[in-house]
Amino acid sequence: MHPVAGRFLIFSAARKNIFIRSLEGATFGVTVVANMKKLATLLHSNIVSVFVFLGLTCGTAFSRPSSSPVGTWEVTITRPNSSPLEKGTVFLTFSNDNTFTAYGMTTGTFTVFKWSGTWNVNASGKLVADYIENIFDAQLDGHFEGRALNGKRLHLKVAGLDGRFDINGKPADGIPDFGGSWNGTLRHSIGQPPIEGGDPKPPMLTTETFQFTPSNEFPGVFDLVGNGSGPEGTFGVTGVAILNSKGKITAFTFNDLNSGGEILVGRFIRRKDQTVLHGRDGAGAEVHARLRRTSFH
Repeated sequence: MHPVAGRFLIFSAARKNIFIRSLEGATFGVTVVANMKKLATLLHSNIVSVFVFLGLTCGTAFSRPSSSPVGTWEVTITRPNSSPLEKGTVFLTFSNDNTFTAYGMTTGTFTVFKWSGTWNVNASGKLVADYIENIFDAQLDGHFEGRALNGKRLHLKVAGLDGRFDINGKPADGIPDFGGSWNGTLRHSIGQPPIEGGDPKPPMLTTETFQFTPSNEFPGVFDLVGNGSGPEGTFGVTGVAILNSKGKITAFTFNDLNSGGEILVGRFIRRKDQTVLHGRDGAGAEVHARLRRTSFH
């Protein structure tokens, strides 16, 4: 064989081997790349599944509203279908040991009442409680059910020996400074008995001065004492008022001339340091009052 031809054959054989090895390497490389893609796809799917699971579980945990009522709440209490509507303010405090206390006043109680009892949250997330109400030295059993919604709203249905009530409210906030000396004019405009053989009596006006003192026992409750004067002479005044964070007032006053007292509701207007009240007195006359604070405590 010609030496050149021999070298060509050897060279050709070497190129063939290199080509074959290259094909084998390429095939191996393709296989490796394909396997890596499969692994990456599998890992991606698993990672996505994990994050979806975590997202669902964490989302469920974060979105599920808290049913715990622990804390202090200020609420409005109303007696449905009552006429005139009985309403007022109550402060409830739920403790971690499943006990609770409350105090409040409505336009039908004439004084501050107190509740004490135990509470629980059942399997469906409903708040249930039993309590004893203390009012005028009497003790009345009661029960309520409802929900505390994520620590922001409280809705209860109350059933007691003194009737059924609805409660709606929010976490308690700071009570405005309502203490001090107040004075103003009260207008008793309807319900005065007619003068014999003549027209009904004209509205009666009384000028009254009150001193409101914060209760040491019940935040938001103010004891009042004062005096007044009118067509029938001078008289002393005593009473109690309850105030919430928005300045809503429920009050009772008793005076020497009208043993039935006065039931008043209204609002404390902080920016003007004034209070506007309306209600009825013991004789059934409508009462309208506008008071102005003359000094603080």
